Amino acid sequence: MFSKIFIDRPRLAFVCSIVLMLAGVICVTKLPVEEYPDIAPPQIYVMCNYPGATSQTVLDTVGTAIEAQINGVDDMIYFSANAEDNGNFFAQVDFKPGTDTDIAMVNVQNAVKRAEPTLPEEVTRQGVQVNKRSSDILCMAAFLTDGSSMSSMELNNYVSKNIADALSRVDGVGSVTAMGDVYAMRIWLDPVRMDGLGVSVSEVNAAVASQNIQATAGSVGGERANPYVQYRISTLGRLQTPEQFENIVIRTDANGNALRIRDIGRAELGAQQTSFIGEYNGRSAVGLQIYRDTGANAVAAMKRVRAELAKWDDRLPEGVEYHIAYDPTESVVVSLKETGMTLVLTLVLVILITYLFLQDWRATIVPSVAIPVSLLGAFPFIYALGFSLNTLTLFGLVLVIGSLVDDAIVVVENCQSLMQREKLDARHAAIKCMEQITGAIIATTLVTVACYVPLAFYGGMVGTIYVQFAVTMCV
Repeated sequence: MFSKIFIDRPRLAFVCSIVLMLAGVICVTKLPVEEYPDIAPPQIYVMCNYPGATSQTVLDTVGTAIEAQINGVDDMIYFSANAEDNGNFFAQVDFKPGTDTDIAMVNVQNAVKRAEPTLPEEVTRQGVQVNKRSSDILCMAAFLTDGSSMSSMELNNYVSKNIADALSRVDGVGSVTAMGDVYAMRIWLDPVRMDGLGVSVSEVNAAVASQNIQATAGSVGGERANPYVQYRISTLGRLQTPEQFENIVIRTDANGNALRIRDIGRAELGAQQTSFIGEYNGRSAVGLQIYRDTGANAVAAMKRVRAELAKWDDRLPEGVEYHIAYDPTESVVVSLKETGMTLVLTLVLVILITYLFLQDWRATIVPSVAIPVSLLGAFPFIYALGFSLNTLTLFGLVLVIGSLVDDAIVVVENCQSLMQREKLDARHAAIKCMEQITGAIIATTLVTVACYVPLAFYGGMVGTIYVQFAVTMCV
């Protein structure tokens, strides 16, 4: 009999129990922590901007073209698009649960590439972004300045060019969006002077596009002209100052008179959008919206984000500080701590009640030891199956404690009964006890397992939620 091996070799039983508990302790430190299992389907986001277009125009010219190509992508289940009056376009593509997000993003990128020839030139010039990230906001950080070293716009430029890029590289972060004023060259046109001179907005756009370019002028000299001397020709490329933009020539007449932008307006370095105002606790602030990567563990990712932000404490300019304005993982940690405390209290109460009814401290030790060995022994299997420490797996452990105690109590009481009735010593009583009740214990355990195994075969989101609960209890 299998149980006789451990009765005859108690050291082997101790070693197996200790190894099982050590494996459980090691695995529980490596398990990801989350409130509930991740049931959200993989999501891919498509973003672009059509400057100056209304929301309806964006949907008609951009949304329709992109949707026509994305429809039919392998394993896609949902497609939704949204446009704003500032020209921004957002599309969300949801895929079946279990779909490889990398493959899904490649398929969406290929679809967007097929749609690019039909998109307006203003959109393709700025580019169409395709990102994989969850719709869940991992956190929001607010950066504030007292104005001693930099203004709000300078702070936004610093945050978006430095800190946002660093956070984007953190494992578990899908994307980072800076919310604040972004530097842009703004050209203000006087409609009265434009009407008097017969200048249209399209002429101004064409002049800016043709003269604000990075040209390659080549070189002078070389093998044919002079084999010993070669000069590289450098020309003015991208314009950088308002004065350079104001000197852009819109057109010239037959006499050589040039009409420039400064004749019909002015240029200034200002905010790209003037409709957004960021505040935190009543102070002007630059916000960073950090999204979780699809499939990433929120609690672990948030720890890495905080560690990355801590590295910037000594590098921030004078008068600049940051605050974590929104962190949803705090409630997750608190909830799991409460569940863990419930698990410990349940264990203590079960031991006290067992002693109350058995009235024997030696008989109480056996179920008291069996419970932590069984609970810790479940964690290696939870880790191997790719589960996490969440409300459902911990609830399964809390619920199964009663079953563990029942089996241990049955063995102890039957052993004591044989020792009293038949005057057997502990070893022979244990052997005879297991010969009598091994089948009954296995049968009752299988009945309990049969109650929860069907939960693991549910399909869809319900199955994804309860499979971890069912498997944890059965293990």
